[in-house]
Amino acid sequence: GDRTHPPRVSRVRAAKVREAVREMTGAAPAHSGSWKKAIHAGQEEVRQAWKQAADVLEKEGGDEAALSRNIRAMLDAMPPVETEREAIKRALRERFGKQKEKSATVPDTTKPPEPESRSDRDARKKRERDWER
Repeated sequence: GDRTHPPRVSRVRAAKVREAVREMTGAAPAHSGSWKKAIHAGQEEVRQAWKQAADVLEKEGGDEAALSRNIRAMLDAMPPVETEREAIKRALRERFGKQKEKSATVPDTTKPPEPESRSDRDARKKRERDWER
C-alpha cells in the first residue's frame, strides 16, 4: 500500500486466519491431528540426526569437538515444532487474549444463543475484513 491505497492482504492468509478463528471459537471442528503427528515426527527425526552427528564429532575430539558443541547449541536454540495453523492460533491468542480476559463473562448455557441478525452479521464481516487489512 501507499498513501492512496491500503496494504493488500493475501486472500489465502486471510482464509487461514478465519479458519483458525472458527476452530478456536468452536464454529468449525478442529482438523485431524494425523498430519500434525507426521510433522512432529519428521522434525524429531531431523533433530535426532543432528544429535547423532554431534555425538560422533564429540568422540573424535579436537576441532570436531568444537563443531559438536556448535551443533548442540544450534539444537538448543531451535524453536519448538509448530505448524502454520498452530502459529496463527498462538498469534491470535497473544493479540486478543488480554482483550478476552478483560471482557470475559460466564455464558448462560441454559438457553441457546440468539441467531445473529443480518445487520450484526454484516457488521461482524466488516470488522473481519478491516482486521485482515
